[in-house]
Amino acid sequence: MLATAVWGRFPTRAPFDYDCREPFSKAGRELMSRLSVLGNEQLAPEMRKQAEAADQAGASSTVLRVLGHRPEMFEAYFRFYYPMHNGGVVPPELKEMVRLRIAELNQCLT
Repeated sequence: MLATAVWGRFPTRAPFDYDCREPFSKAGRELMSRLSVLGNEQLAPEMRKQAEAADQAGASSTVLRVLGHRPEMFEAYFRFYYPMHNGGVVPPELKEMVRLRIAELNQCLT
């Protein structure tokens, strides 16, 4: 509803003047910091194990590697995420396809 009120229709791309993958806007302003994706050596042992398993399975380990900045949030995040993702009426595969499409529309590399 807010998108309709602000832009007149739901946008297919966010109306920003920058590409989120670039460190500077088109106007030359430095943008907000992004969280880095941690390497195996920077992760806690349990997170490293799960990230490596995801990588070996061909899945994305990006969320795990970003949550490595705050290991205390790791368990809380997944206690929320897995029941929501795997439960309900909509199949998990469709939820994942929708999540990826939304990320693509927002130029998010997840």
